[in-house]
Amino acid sequence: MGEADIDLKPYLLCVKVGLSELPEGHVVKRIEPNDSNCLAEESKIIWTNGKVIQYMTLKLRNVNTGELHVEIKWLDVPESKGLSGVPL
Repeated sequence: MGEADIDLKPYLLCVKVGLSELPEGHVVKRIEPNDSNCLAEESKIIWTNGKVIQYMTLKLRNVNTGELHVEIKWLDVPESKGLSGVPL
């Protein structure tokens, strides 16, 4: 099946900062592929529709070939602590 690791820290830092003043479609951060991540290409964290979204293409490991396209988005859950108290 293959596997891939995702480093969520850059994304969570962007969510925690609060970006509501940014213009629609603003690229908040770019993450380059390197030896310590599974990115197949540059990943972008974007402010869109009032949300922070990260798009990634991941190279799968422990398999002959394969890539996985992933989009992550933070959702606030009522009555949850969210990122408060999470050390980043």
